[in-house]
Amino acid sequence: MRYGDRFDALKQNMVNKKIDYVIILPGYNFRYMTGLNYNPMERLSFVMLGSGGDAYFFLPKVETARIEVLSKLNIDFDVFMWNDETGPGKELENLGKVFGNRHVKIGVEFAHFTLARKDQIAEFLNNAVLEDITEVFHELRVRKDKDEIRQLHEASRLSDKALKNVIDGLSTGISEREISNRIKIELLKLGSEALPVDFKPIVATAENSAKPHTQSGENVLKKGQTLLIDTGACWEGYAIDITRTFLIEPVVSELKKIYQTVYEANMRAIESVRQGIEPETVDRIARDVIEGAGYGKFFTHRTGHGIGLEEHEPPWIVQGNKSPLDPGMTFTIEPGIYIPELGGVRIEDNVAVTEDGYELLTKYPKDIENISLEL
Repeated sequence: MRYGDRFDALKQNMVNKKIDYVIILPGYNFRYMTGLNYNPMERLSFVMLGSGGDAYFFLPKVETARIEVLSKLNIDFDVFMWNDETGPGKELENLGKVFGNRHVKIGVEFAHFTLARKDQIAEFLNNAVLEDITEVFHELRVRKDKDEIRQLHEASRLSDKALKNVIDGLSTGISEREISNRIKIELLKLGSEALPVDFKPIVATAENSAKPHTQSGENVLKKGQTLLIDTGACWEGYAIDITRTFLIEPVVSELKKIYQTVYEANMRAIESVRQGIEPETVDRIARDVIEGAGYGKFFTHRTGHGIGLEEHEPPWIVQGNKSPLDPGMTFTIEPGIYIPELGGVRIEDNVAVTEDGYELLTKYPKDIENISLEL
């Protein structure tokens, strides 16, 4: 699905929901619909689409170069530009004339449409009724096309290479923060896009690895510990999300038992993926393995989340999600066991649902022989 097809699909959703216009602020859905990835900071910028096929691009003059990108979409945009001296008010007034005297329904993403932005364009909205269209975009984006799958494959290749380079250079005495920094540098050197702030690598050792979403700190790598690395690369906007847990030998036998349990849960859940299966069933398969080994209370999160333009997006691989998986859906499988004062193990892979099963996107080795390190 390319940009014209995406506009057509959105337009059909608008017609079905009786939405007259959609306003898309810069962000993930803005990039999905236009290919443009930029941060206008405090300056007001958005795309507005009409259910009749009309399209408008509202932006500050300092971003004029963005128009050239839109011209390649084969979609006719009317452009409204404002300057810093006079502000956006006059051009908002001109754009608002497309509404005439109608009371229109405008779709916006409530999760990203801040009160500050609403206040900024309040007069423009006038008597418009706002409707949340977050789920509309989730539905449009949840099934990836072959180009999006290709982008995830390339992100995975970069991630695997960066991780290997860092692991090959490990030694005891290095801090979690230093390892995290090395990963970020390797990713950028290999060509990954800069990752969002909330997606920086998690590097955790020993007891810190028992905190699923901890922050990398000054703990140093020692023998006998776990080393959990949660990272990923980004290619053309699409981010891979992979976790590997390494055993810094010699480790106690229970850590090896925990690792093998998580490994089995990871493998069984992946092998269950196919079109038509319910996400909660995949979650249950992973959870049954861990509960069967006596560690159920230490598996404290869902089994997975969708991947794509956002680090976390639908589908959610969690109890209660009965919406069947479809070809093109991409998501993580990441069971974990986290025991305070001992350490944590998580193994996270990314998969794509296919017509006849699944495709594994992440390829970094995870068998115990490859993740047991002698430093």
